[in-house]
Amino acid sequence: MTDYKDKYLRAAKALDEVEQEEIENIQALSAILWELKGQHKMVDKVISALPKKLSINELPPIKELVRLKNLIVSYFNQTDDVGATPSV
Repeated sequence: MTDYKDKYLRAAKALDEVEQEEIENIQALSAILWELKGQHKMVDKVISALPKKLSINELPPIKELVRLKNLIVSYFNQTDDVGATPSV
């Protein structure tokens, strides 16, 4: 009986760690998006198309996030002036 209890407790702890990591990732994404707001029209357009809240209970909008990532990477690659790049 103890074996199942230990397995359950380990699984619950692992789930808590994954959920905490997801929350931290969403907070980091929000901080990055806040810094980039107003820097690039296409990035702003994609940001505004994202849901206002990324819910932990729902799947993230992967397609939109990949497009946003590609735009951000492109933006940083095109920006030669260090002062023009926001500090993220």
